[in-house]
Amino acid sequence: MLSTETPRDSPPETPPRNPPPEAPPRHPPISFRKCMKYIVLSMKDIPDHFHYMLLASGGAFLKFKAEKLTTQFDFKLEDLSDTGIVVLSFGEALGVFNPEITDEMTIMVGYLLVLLLIWPLQPVYQISIMLILISESLHYVLKLFGKLSGVYVAYGVFKLPLICFTATAAFALSLFVCFMMLLMIYLIQRYVGAGKTKVGEPGFTFEDFSVFVQGMMGGEVESYK
Repeated sequence: MLSTETPRDSPPETPPRNPPPEAPPRHPPISFRKCMKYIVLSMKDIPDHFHYMLLASGGAFLKFKAEKLTTQFDFKLEDLSDTGIVVLSFGEALGVFNPEITDEMTIMVGYLLVLLLIWPLQPVYQISIMLILISESLHYVLKLFGKLSGVYVAYGVFKLPLICFTATAAFALSLFVCFMMLLMIYLIQRYVGAGKTKVGEPGFTFEDFSVFVQGMMGGEVESYK
């Protein structure tokens, strides 16, 4: 006896699912020493036009800060005394010359950054820039020594020249600032940018950067006035 049931069509085969894309491997957290090495070696990866832009703006910024510092010392010394030896206590010197100490700290940190920027350059460029930096530094240091001679800071039985006092305080402050900057960069590289292998190039031009630097310097001049 023949069957009257019609054969059923087999269900369509389910296409195989594509496996989910694998996440890009993230680099393990780097150590503090490797982070410092990465910061120094990253100077080579800066594009040439941004490299020279940073060098030029860094030199102009140091020049501006040095001129501003000598003017501030002239203004403060006129208020203290015109002639004779002036002796300030530690608290008085720290309170009166706090802006000058901050400016000296900024010059020291900026000097270090400029030295890092000239590291990837050829020796002839390094010698030329170092000659300019050393000669300008000696010019302003000797100028300040002449202006601040006769002004001392008393701390107990010790009496320190004012220029040495401000330079020592600025150096200690610059060490703290550099440590905090390096620590922040290290934490960012370790916990935020651990999976990033390449950083994008800034999307602004030399004119934009010049306007930014001029505006920053102009703001400092207005605040000083």
